[in-house]
Amino acid sequence: MSAQAPEVSLPQAATSAAPAMHHGADVPPPGMSVDDDVEPEALRSGDSPAIACAGDGESGPRVEVLYARASNVPDRYSSYLASFRTWVGDADSYFSASAAETGGSRRLRFVHNASCALVVHNVVLSPTGDDSFDNTVTELQAAGYTRDDRRYMTFVDANILCGLSGFWADDQPSLENANNHGTLYGRLDAGCWSGHAFAHELTHMLGGVQLSAPNSSGGSHCTDENDIMCYPDAPNYPTMQTECANAANEYRLDCNHDDYFSTAPAAGSYLATHWNVANSAFLMAGSPALTALAPTSGPLAGGTVVTVTGVNFTGATKVTFNGAAGTSLKVVSPTTLKVTAPARSAAGVVNVQVTTSGGTSPANSAAKYSYAGAPSVSSMRPTSGRLAGGTVVTITGVNFTGATRVTFNGVAGTALTVVSATTLKVTTPARTTAGAVNVQVTAPGGRSATGNTAKYTYKA
Repeated sequence: MSAQAPEVSLPQAATSAAPAMHHGADVPPPGMSVDDDVEPEALRSGDSPAIACAGDGESGPRVEVLYARASNVPDRYSSYLASFRTWVGDADSYFSASAAETGGSRRLRFVHNASCALVVHNVVLSPTGDDSFDNTVTELQAAGYTRDDRRYMTFVDANILCGLSGFWADDQPSLENANNHGTLYGRLDAGCWSGHAFAHELTHMLGGVQLSAPNSSGGSHCTDENDIMCYPDAPNYPTMQTECANAANEYRLDCNHDDYFSTAPAAGSYLATHWNVANSAFLMAGSPALTALAPTSGPLAGGTVVTVTGVNFTGATKVTFNGAAGTSLKVVSPTTLKVTAPARSAAGVVNVQVTTSGGTSPANSAAKYSYAGAPSVSSMRPTSGRLAGGTVVTITGVNFTGATRVTFNGVAGTALTVVSATTLKVTTPARTTAGAVNVQVTAPGGRSATGNTAKYTYKA
């Protein structure tokens, strides 16, 4: 982004969670001026970028768009509504094209109506509500725009500044990163209404650019042009380097994808070990896909915590086992989640599927989970042996597949071999006193019950 004016540093604003930064008032994009209003741009026929539908259009982390004016400013909402939707669609297309450069897919999660049209709220401020960023935020909060899963981006009908937004200085890679949670606000004034400026301010609100980034400017921007987020800002006003000469990169995120946005960062690289905007909960990835489950089986009673591995899990809302939803879902990372398997009435193999705003994962061989009936012991041979242990016992019964343990009065036998679903072999442990003990088998379906057919006698 080409610089036209110095950036102004602003004080931090307190929030309920921690102090959030104002990164400073941004300079206008090339060809724009704070003092000159942007003319309305009609919704383009045929080639206008459309936002992506995301679920019900309301729930979960989303970008919510507003038009705000002071009460002493004429209402231009109707004249600009189509333009707002066009510019927002442009911004979304920049995220999408940037993700494609690293082989991925990302779309912004907006608040939209049932027809998937962007919702743009019309907000009236007091006569001083547009005088400063802080005034605007205070009045938006008073009007109820306070959801903690929102990024509120506001087209303000004023000519006070170009753009300004909240930003969390948190570079930890976890999805618990502050930039993934809480309420933040952004403001674009009428001289800078555009897809470029919208994408720039929103990227700040999603966590770019962290001060620890390799090409950080020292003021929440970057130094490797061309890039939506790069220009020489306060406090250092660094020298810029042209690393991506193509002019189209002025409308792309992260030249060389090494500072703040990559859908496929190399292992051990900065974006693999620090905050990556591509992992934001306010973005949709492509459809999720599963590559592995651990464990792959459990009891009919449910309750097994299953670790699911795959891709595009950010924002996952549901994991189903043959259509029945698991519980205690926790998204650990874009490639890993944990979920507790639900109960099931009949044994068998079921499909496991993950649902996100990007869709539902397809069934595949790596996404199979087996419900097993509880193991049961019907006989054993021999039924007795010496106190020193070491006797190889053959146990017959059902549901032995995947058995992990056989105990003799709670003491585990050794050299366990599962011969088949109905037969296993185990070596008895030693015991100090003679007498009959209960023998129990532990398998994915649970632990076998005690009974006369599951007794082994230690003889002196």
